[in-house]
Amino acid sequence: MIVLLFVFFCTDDCTQPQATKQSAPQATESPEQPQTDESLDKDTAPITDAVDQAQEDAVSPVEDEEIKSVILVNSGSKVDYASCAILSAVKNAEIVMINKNLSAASVEKIQSMAADEAFDVYVIGGEYVVAQRSLKPLYETTNVTVTRLSGIDMAHTALAVIGHISEDLDFTNAYVANFGNPASLNLATKMAQKDSIAVFPADYYGISDDVLFAISQYGVKNITILGNDVGSNTQNKLARIVGEENITR
Repeated sequence: MIVLLFVFFCTDDCTQPQATKQSAPQATESPEQPQTDESLDKDTAPITDAVDQAQEDAVSPVEDEEIKSVILVNSGSKVDYASCAILSAVKNAEIVMINKNLSAASVEKIQSMAADEAFDVYVIGGEYVVAQRSLKPLYETTNVTVTRLSGIDMAHTALAVIGHISEDLDFTNAYVANFGNPASLNLATKMAQKDSIAVFPADYYGISDDVLFAISQYGVKNITILGNDVGSNTQNKLARIVGEENITR
Protein backbone atom coordinates (compact mmCIF):
# COMPACT_ATOMS: atom_id res chain seq x y z
CA MET A 1 0.00 0.00 0.00
CA ILE A 2 1.35 3.35 -0.98
CA VAL A 3 0.79 6.23 1.43
CA LEU A 4 0.98 9.69 -0.01
CA LEU A 5 2.02 12.44 2.42
CA PHE A 6 1.08 15.96 1.51
CA VAL A 7 2.70 18.88 3.31
CA PHE A 8 0.97 22.20 3.03
CA PHE A 9 3.10 25.30 3.36
CA CYS A 10 1.20 28.33 4.53
CA THR A 11 2.43 31.81 3.69
CA ASP A 12 1.89 34.95 5.75
CA ASP A 13 -1.22 35.64 3.67
CA CYS A 14 -3.01 32.45 4.80
CA THR A 15 -4.35 33.90 8.00
CA GLN A 16 -4.75 37.36 9.40
CA PRO A 17 -2.84 38.03 12.64
CA GLN A 18 -4.93 38.69 15.70
CA ALA A 19 -4.72 42.14 17.20
CA THR A 20 -2.33 42.21 20.12
CA LYS A 21 -1.39 44.96 22.53
CA GLN A 22 1.81 46.69 21.44
CA SER A 23 4.73 45.30 23.38
CA ALA A 24 6.14 48.55 24.69
CA PRO A 25 7.49 48.58 28.23
CA GLN A 26 5.41 50.22 30.91
CA ALA A 27 6.92 53.10 32.81
CA THR A 28 9.12 51.53 35.47
CA GLU A 29 12.25 52.55 37.24
CA SER A 30 15.54 51.62 35.61
CA PRO A 31 16.82 48.22 36.79
CA GLU A 32 19.37 48.24 39.53
CA GLN A 33 22.96 48.37 38.32
CA PRO A 34 25.93 46.78 40.08
CA GLN A 35 27.39 49.11 42.68
CA THR A 36 31.12 49.34 43.35
CA ASP A 37 33.22 51.45 45.64
CA GLU A 38 35.27 52.51 42.62
CA SER A 39 32.24 54.21 41.09
CA LEU A 40 31.99 56.50 44.11
CA ASP A 41 35.39 57.94 43.30
CA LYS A 42 34.82 58.34 39.58
CA ASP A 43 33.48 61.61 38.23
CA THR A 44 30.60 60.10 36.30
CA ALA A 45 29.20 63.33 34.88
CA PRO A 46 30.43 66.94 34.90
CA ILE A 47 27.94 69.27 36.46
CA THR A 48 26.99 71.05 33.24
CA ASP A 49 27.05 68.07 30.86
CA ALA A 50 23.94 66.56 29.29
CA VAL A 51 23.55 62.94 28.27
CA ASP A 52 22.96 63.56 24.58
CA GLN A 53 22.24 66.37 22.15
CA ALA A 54 18.50 66.33 22.80
CA GLN A 55 19.04 66.73 26.52
CA GLU A 56 21.71 69.36 25.95
CA ASP A 57 19.24 71.33 23.82
CA ALA A 58 16.49 70.94 26.40
CA VAL A 59 18.28 72.19 29.49
CA SER A 60 20.57 75.17 29.19
CA PRO A 61 23.15 75.61 31.90
CA VAL A 62 22.55 78.54 34.25
CA GLU A 63 25.23 80.84 35.54
CA ASP A 64 27.08 79.53 38.60
CA GLU A 65 26.15 82.53 40.69
CA GLU A 66 22.45 81.87 40.00
CA ILE A 67 22.50 78.18 40.94
CA LYS A 68 20.88 77.56 44.31
CA SER A 69 19.85 73.97 43.63
CA VAL A 70 20.81 70.94 41.59
CA ILE A 71 18.88 67.91 40.39
CA LEU A 72 20.49 64.46 40.40
CA VAL A 73 19.25 62.16 37.64
CA ASN A 74 20.45 58.72 36.57
CA SER A 75 21.98 59.12 33.11
CA GLY A 76 20.28 55.91 31.97
CA SER A 77 16.75 57.20 32.55
CA LYS A 78 15.42 59.62 29.96
CA VAL A 79 11.99 59.33 31.59
CA ASP A 80 13.30 60.72 34.88
CA TYR A 81 15.18 63.36 32.92
CA ALA A 82 11.97 64.47 31.18
CA SER A 83 10.11 64.42 34.50
CA CYS A 84 12.56 66.80 36.16
CA ALA A 85 12.68 69.34 33.30
CA ILE A 86 9.77 71.25 34.83
CA LEU A 87 11.54 71.23 38.22
CA SER A 88 14.67 72.64 36.59
CA ALA A 89 12.67 75.43 34.98
CA VAL A 90 10.78 76.40 38.13
CA LYS A 91 13.74 76.19 40.53
CA ASN A 92 16.38 77.42 38.07
CA ALA A 93 18.25 74.24 38.99
CA GLU A 94 21.20 72.63 37.27
CA ILE A 95 20.67 69.01 36.22
CA VAL A 96 23.53 66.69 37.16
CA MET A 97 23.62 63.43 35.21
CA ILE A 98 25.17 60.60 37.21
CA ASN A 99 25.49 56.86 37.10
CA LYS A 100 23.86 55.17 40.06
CA ASN A 101 26.36 56.69 42.48
CA LEU A 102 27.16 60.35 43.01
CA SER A 103 30.87 60.82 42.40
CA ALA A 104 33.24 62.32 44.95
CA ALA A 105 34.03 65.13 42.51
CA SER A 106 30.35 66.04 42.17
CA VAL A 107 29.92 65.92 45.96
CA GLU A 108 32.78 68.38 46.35
CA LYS A 109 31.33 70.65 43.64
CA ILE A 110 27.94 70.76 45.36
CA GLN A 111 29.50 71.33 48.76
CA SER A 112 31.46 74.29 47.38
CA MET A 113 28.24 75.77 45.98
CA ALA A 114 26.61 75.45 49.39
CA ALA A 115 29.50 76.99 51.31
CA ASP A 116 27.84 80.33 51.99
CA GLU A 117 24.07 79.86 51.61
CA ALA A 118 21.21 77.38 51.67
CA PHE A 119 21.32 74.89 48.83
CA ASP A 120 18.76 72.33 47.64
CA VAL A 121 19.59 68.96 46.10
CA TYR A 122 16.74 67.09 44.41
CA VAL A 123 17.15 63.37 43.76
CA ILE A 124 14.92 61.93 41.04
CA GLY A 125 13.84 58.31 41.36
CA GLY A 126 14.32 55.58 43.94
CA GLU A 127 17.45 54.03 45.41
CA TYR A 128 17.77 51.66 42.44
CA VAL A 129 18.57 54.61 40.18
CA VAL A 130 20.40 56.89 42.64
CA ALA A 131 22.08 55.04 45.51
CA GLN A 132 21.27 56.39 48.95
CA ARG A 133 24.69 55.70 50.45
CA SER A 134 26.44 57.88 47.87
CA LEU A 135 24.32 60.82 49.09
CA LYS A 136 25.50 60.49 52.71
CA PRO A 137 28.13 63.28 52.43
CA LEU A 138 25.41 65.68 51.23
CA TYR A 139 23.11 64.87 54.14
CA GLU A 140 26.01 65.70 56.44
CA THR A 141 26.80 69.01 54.73
CA THR A 142 25.72 72.22 56.42
CA ASN A 143 23.34 74.36 54.30
CA VAL A 144 22.38 71.40 52.04
CA THR A 145 18.82 70.05 52.01
CA VAL A 146 18.36 66.77 50.12
CA THR A 147 14.89 65.90 48.80
CA ARG A 148 14.20 62.65 46.97
CA LEU A 149 11.24 62.71 44.58
CA SER A 150 10.18 59.22 43.57
CA GLY A 151 7.22 56.92 43.12
CA ILE A 152 6.42 53.25 42.61
CA ASP A 153 7.29 53.63 38.93
CA MET A 154 8.49 56.37 36.61
CA ALA A 155 4.98 57.72 36.00
CA HIS A 156 4.48 58.18 39.73
CA THR A 157 7.92 59.77 39.98
CA ALA A 158 6.75 62.32 37.41
CA LEU A 159 3.67 62.98 39.54
CA ALA A 160 5.87 63.35 42.63
CA VAL A 161 7.90 66.04 40.87
CA ILE A 162 4.77 67.91 39.77
CA GLY A 163 3.28 67.60 43.24
CA HIS A 164 6.39 69.04 44.87
CA ILE A 165 6.14 72.26 42.86
CA SER A 166 2.38 72.34 42.33
CA GLU A 167 2.00 75.64 44.18
CA ASP A 168 4.44 77.25 41.75
CA LEU A 169 2.69 75.99 38.60
CA ASP A 170 -0.19 77.39 36.58
CA PHE A 171 -2.36 74.40 35.67
CA THR A 172 -4.50 76.30 33.20
CA ASN A 173 -2.52 74.48 30.53
CA ALA A 174 -0.79 71.10 30.65
CA TYR A 175 0.92 68.69 28.30
CA VAL A 176 0.40 64.94 27.97
CA ALA A 177 3.03 62.78 26.28
CA ASN A 178 3.78 59.11 25.71
CA PHE A 179 6.74 58.52 28.04
CA GLY A 180 7.40 55.19 26.32
CA ASN A 181 8.54 56.88 23.12
CA PRO A 182 12.01 58.51 23.06
CA ALA A 183 10.97 61.14 20.50
CA SER A 184 7.99 62.17 22.62
CA LEU A 185 10.21 62.24 25.71
CA ASN A 186 12.64 64.63 24.03
CA LEU A 187 9.77 66.87 22.92
CA ALA A 188 8.22 66.80 26.40
CA THR A 189 11.56 67.75 27.96
CA LYS A 190 12.00 70.72 25.66
CA MET A 191 8.44 71.99 26.05
CA ALA A 192 8.42 71.70 29.85
CA GLN A 193 11.73 73.55 30.05
CA LYS A 194 10.69 76.26 27.60
CA ASP A 195 7.14 76.91 28.83
CA SER A 196 7.31 75.86 32.52
CA ILE A 197 4.20 73.77 31.91
CA ALA A 198 3.71 70.37 33.55
CA VAL A 199 3.86 67.25 31.38
CA PHE A 200 1.65 64.37 32.52
CA PRO A 201 2.79 60.87 31.47
CA ALA A 202 0.96 58.33 29.35
CA ASP A 203 2.37 55.23 27.66
CA TYR A 204 1.50 52.70 24.95
CA TYR A 205 -1.09 51.10 27.22
CA GLY A 206 -2.91 54.37 27.84
CA ILE A 207 -2.98 56.65 30.86
CA SER A 208 -3.26 55.57 34.49
CA ASP A 209 -6.12 56.43 36.82
CA ASP A 210 -3.63 58.16 39.15
CA VAL A 211 -2.48 60.48 36.36
CA LEU A 212 -6.09 61.23 35.39
CA PHE A 213 -6.91 61.97 39.03
CA ALA A 214 -3.94 64.35 39.28
CA ILE A 215 -5.03 66.21 36.13
CA SER A 216 -8.50 66.59 37.61
CA GLN A 217 -7.25 67.49 41.09
CA TYR A 218 -5.00 70.27 39.79
CA GLY A 219 -7.89 71.75 37.80
CA VAL A 220 -6.23 71.56 34.38
CA LYS A 221 -8.30 73.47 31.81
CA ASN A 222 -6.50 72.86 28.51
CA ILE A 223 -4.39 69.92 27.38
CA THR A 224 -1.97 69.73 24.49
CA ILE A 225 -1.01 66.19 23.47
CA LEU A 226 2.63 66.05 22.40
CA GLY A 227 3.58 63.67 19.59
CA ASN A 228 1.45 61.32 17.53
CA ASP A 229 1.58 58.24 19.74
CA VAL A 230 -1.13 58.96 22.32
CA GLY A 231 -4.17 56.88 21.42
CA SER A 232 -7.80 57.90 20.98
CA ASN A 233 -8.82 56.01 24.13
CA THR A 234 -6.47 58.17 26.20
CA GLN A 235 -7.74 61.28 24.46
CA ASN A 236 -11.33 60.31 25.26
CA LYS A 237 -10.46 59.90 28.95
CA LEU A 238 -8.82 63.32 28.97
CA ALA A 239 -11.85 64.81 27.22
CA ARG A 240 -14.07 63.66 30.07
CA ILE A 241 -12.04 65.90 32.36
CA VAL A 242 -11.39 69.03 30.30
CA GLY A 243 -13.81 68.67 27.37
CA GLU A 244 -12.95 67.62 23.83
CA GLU A 245 -12.84 71.25 22.68
CA ASN A 246 -10.03 71.94 25.14
CA ILE A 247 -7.68 69.27 23.77
CA THR A 248 -5.23 70.01 20.98
CA ARG A 249 -2.66 67.80 19.30
